[in-house]
Amino acid sequence: MPAYFGKHGRGLDLSRHDMRIFAEIVDASALTVDAILARAAAMRAAGADVIDLGCLPDTPFPHLEDAVRELKAAGLRRQRRLGRDRRIAPRRQGGRRRSC
Repeated sequence: MPAYFGKHGRGLDLSRHDMRIFAEIVDASALTVDAILARAAAMRAAGADVIDLGCLPDTPFPHLEDAVRELKAAGLRRQRRLGRDRRIAPRRQGGRRRSC
């Protein structure tokens, strides 16, 4: 973290810990699938282990399933929200997720 802010930090050995770094594409619903893949690849290259596709409630995201399929095909892990919060539960119309 210090390096991110242009500071020097002491080296930490995190190898004893089982951890994953999550990164969120907060505006995924506004991006094309190709743009989502490019951003996810950049996040992966920067150290992210899991990619979360974020969007606002009731925001159309008709290409969500396509984006998830392409992320999987590219070998990227993605966050799976289980819908405990009704605002992010899937809303389906005709078998496809239409909004967050």
